[in-house]
Amino acid sequence: MKSDLPQELRYRIEKDYADFLEEISGLRPEEWLRRGEEIVLYKNLYRELLSGGEWDQEELQCLCQFPHPLQTVCSWARYEWCNWKETLRHILWNIYDKQGRENPAPEEEQEEQ
Repeated sequence: MKSDLPQELRYRIEKDYADFLEEISGLRPEEWLRRGEEIVLYKNLYRELLSGGEWDQEELQCLCQFPHPLQTVCSWARYEWCNWKETLRHILWNIYDKQGRENPAPEEEQEEQ
């Protein structure tokens, strides 16, 4: 069931993201490279959370208890996705399964590009 973010949670997520952008705005290029995964993670999870989705209302209410909900989600995502070997194994299997296609998009979408 699709559930929009409660307004207070949306506000706090937006504030977390703005604070994060401010934090990284003064980084030197080598620091950007060192923190690249973290930066991409924040950006992608921010977009996903605000775009709406199949969020369970009880899960959203649980997320409301944290003072920095986006930071909390990002911390959990880093913890959950730390096994890059398993992720790479899945990617390699998908390439094999899709008969070695270079582009993961369905062929119809590739023709449109």
